[in-house]
Formats: sequence, structure tokens, C-alpha cells
Amino acid sequence: MIENRSVDALDFVIFLLRWKRFFILSSITVFVLAYLAIYLFIPPLYESSSLILPAPQLELGEMSSLLKSFSGLPSGLSGLKKNSPTDMYRTIVYSRTTLDSVIDKFGLFEEYKLKSREKTIKELTSRLIADETKEGSYKVSILGSSPQQAADMANYIVALLNSTVINLNIQKSRDNRLFLEDRYRQVKEELKNAEDSMQLFQKKTGFYDVADQLKSTFEVFAKMESEIAVKEVELGVAKKVYGANTVQYAQAEEMLKLYQDKFAKLSSGASESQLLLSVPSIPGKTLLYYRLYRNIKIYNAMLEYIVPLYEQVKFEEQKGIPVLQVVDKAIPPEKRATPKRTLMAGVLTLLLLTFSILFLYTRERLRQTQNPKIVLLKKFLKF
Repeated sequence: MIENRSVDALDFVIFLLRWKRFFILSSITVFVLAYLAIYLFIPPLYESSSLILPAPQLELGEMSSLLKSFSGLPSGLSGLKKNSPTDMYRTIVYSRTTLDSVIDKFGLFEEYKLKSREKTIKELTSRLIADETKEGSYKVSILGSSPQQAADMANYIVALLNSTVINLNIQKSRDNRLFLEDRYRQVKEELKNAEDSMQLFQKKTGFYDVADQLKSTFEVFAKMESEIAVKEVELGVAKKVYGANTVQYAQAEEMLKLYQDKFAKLSSGASESQLLLSVPSIPGKTLLYYRLYRNIKIYNAMLEYIVPLYEQVKFEEQKGIPVLQVVDKAIPPEKRATPKRTLMAGVLTLLLLTFSILFLYTRERLRQTQNPKIVLLKKFLKF
């Protein structure tokens, strides 16, 4: 019997041909109504984008003197890694401060007509895309209710980003300057005291020169201790600028330990050099002369390191030039970005058409079946 046959493709084709007029007319009707509904009830949004590049600039952590001090480390340890500047840009763009400023500037709280500021921020965040491109630049894109608003908001966000980065750089330079300024004054005062002590010692003892070997020993020891003092300053700078839990600080700490170990071997006589004298072997006035001479060398070396850094951070603190290079300024778009009316109407029409075909085909099969269980079920359900 025909009712007991399994479903095949020909049955389905016959069904479609029998209902083709209904499916065509209903599809056209649904598509037109869906398109009109989208047109009338979903406001259009326009996307505008700005493309930027970080401007190259020299920071305190990139001082050549500091980089050179790590040149003797094993391969891979001397590179001072820093986070990409675009990571900071993303943080600033999506910060509460930036989003609040955009909302207030363009009256988005009233435009979005949401009940709370938190919901307004979430809505604005959903319309904002700020991220690094494959080419290494940074792109800020935003959806606005009009072409001009979209362009204005994108340019305003870039301006906020630029001013925030400038302020952060200036604040960092100010903190570094205060730190180095205090250290500079201390070293300068200590150098003065060391020079005065040497002058007083020379007047009292008439001890102005030493033998060649002893003088060579003084030079080597003074150089080693001055280098240790510089490494201590570098360690303090690294801790202040980068923090105690960073690769930069660990590298500076390792370099200081290496110099201290080497100096300990020299001063104890464990060094293989036959031209140097150990500190315990230098008697009386000669030892005192060495200590005074060493102090002057140490403080001079510390000043030579600190002064360039101090001068640079004073310069950095006064800079207010833009740090972002705008490659493409945002302009009003010619076409809307959303909604895609034709696509959305087509998807809705396809979904409804699929549901109609399945429903009508299933109903027809159930009506034609002679399966006693299904017949009984239709009786109870009055299908």
C-alpha cells in the first residue's frame, strides 16, 4: 500500500511542486515584511575608523649606558623585554575614564536611552573595536548613529588616547626625576666629603704618591669598587623604574653579585694575578690613602652615571609632544555598517520557509499514514 512506503526523494519533490505557489508567495511576503520591519524599527549604524602608529621615542629604560651594562650576560638575558605599546593603548581605550568621557561628550546616555550608566558603558563597549592590526599598527573603530558622529567619536578617542599616554609619560618622568635628584644630591655631598678628607690626609702625612705596583693595585681595586657602586645604583634604578619582580631587576642583581664575587677574590689574594696586592697586606697610611682615593673614584663614577639620567628625565618631564602618529584620520563613512537589511530579511525568510516546509510535510505524512499507533494518537489529539 502506498501508505506503508518509506519516504523517498520523489515524494518530497511532489510535495514541493504541489505547494510551490504557497511557498513562493509566502516567501516574498515574509521577505518584504521583514525588510520593512528592519528598515522601520532597527536604526542604522555607521562605522568609522582611525589608524595610528606609536611614535618612536627614547625612554629611561632604554638608556644605552644601562643596556651596555648587561652586554656581558649570556645570550638571551641582555634583551630588556617590554610589553607592546598597543597593549597599553587597548587598556586606555577601554578604561572607564575614556568611556565616560566619550559618553558625556556625545550625550550617549540620552541617545541609548538605557536605565543605568553601566549599561550605557557596556553598549558603547560593544560598538567599539580597538586592537592591533596584522601590520603592527593600531586601529580604533566605532559605530555611531550618523556618519559624522562615528568619525567624531573615533577621532575623539584617539585624542584622548594620545593625551593620556603623554600624561602617563610625564608622571613617570617626574617620579624618576625626583628619585634621581635625591640620589644625585647624596652622591655629590659624599664626593665633596671624600675630596676634603683626601686633602686633609695629604696635608697631615705628605703622602702624595705610591710605588708603581701599589698604584696599579689601587687603580684596579678602585675601578672594581666603583663598578660595584654603579651596579648598586643600577639596581636601585631598575627597582624604581621597573619593580623588584621584573627581569630587568633580576639581571641588575645578578650583575652586582658577579662583580662583588670577583672583588672578594681580589681583595683576599685569591686572584691569580701576581701584580696586585691584597688589601690586608697594605699597611697603615697606605691603606688609609687607598680608602680615600677609592671613595673619590667611586663617587665620581656614580656621578658620571647619574648625571646623564638625571638630565634626560628632566627633559622627558617637560615634553608634551604627541606620541601617536595618525596614519588615517577617521572620516564620515558613505554607507551604513549595520543592519544588513537584505541579509537579515533573507535569513528570516529562509528560516520561516524551512519551518513551513517541515511542518506541512510532516502533517501530510501523518494524515496519510495507516500506522495504528499514530492513528490512535491522532484520535486522542484530534489531529
